[in-house]
Amino acid sequence: MRKVYRRLQEVSVENTGLQGATYDLLIMSLADEHLARLGPTYLEASRLSSDNAKFVVVGMHPFMFLTGMPTHFNDQQGRPKAIETHVHLFSEHFAAATTGGWRLREAVEGLIDDRWLEVRPK
Repeated sequence: MRKVYRRLQEVSVENTGLQGATYDLLIMSLADEHLARLGPTYLEASRLSSDNAKFVVVGMHPFMFLTGMPTHFNDQQGRPKAIETHVHLFSEHFAAATTGGWRLREAVEGLIDDRWLEVRPK
């Protein structure tokens, strides 16, 4: 383990308990689809952010879940387990972010195309 962090703690993204107005960069990766509601997370990110902070959200495109592909893994016994997944359209993210005081600066959507299949053929 490289220990590139000062400390590691497990908290809810909706209510972290961390000191407010502190962070210049906040990143949420592959978590939004497991939240029933987006609003509290965007509000918490706003509370945590310093002036001119950036909030980067990386997630699966909601259309991946509309095809019936659940997030899943195998447990220690090798049995498949599905994780509760919620579909949040881009418009829902935009509304929650705007209510939380955020302003959209960039949006990038990737496609499963020939280039992607070269990197991840399976």
